[in-house]
Amino acid sequence: PAAKKEVLFKPDDDLTPKEQCNVLLTKHLLSPNEAVDAFEEMKRRHPNEACIYWNLGRKYEQLGRNRQALSAYKRYIELDPQASQRETIEKKKIPNLEAKLRQ
Repeated sequence: PAAKKEVLFKPDDDLTPKEQCNVLLTKHLLSPNEAVDAFEEMKRRHPNEACIYWNLGRKYEQLGRNRQALSAYKRYIELDPQASQRETIEKKKIPNLEAKLRQ
């Protein structure tokens, strides 16, 4: 039988999306693939929550999924123009990912 996926949050949870981001990140530190699955699920429920895209970008980048990482980072700074990571993303991460995609 297929392994049952663990339910991370119930609809009645009192956590904000940002708190959920932190819980998911802590829970899946050792497994980028599980983290991606969890954040993608969260993205379906909270499509405009910037922290989801920041974390997706980081995990996709760890997995070498550069196109998805690039897309996630761009969406992150679109949703949070004042993001503390904006300069790093615009000056380092985006150019590095775009260069990798051109290779």
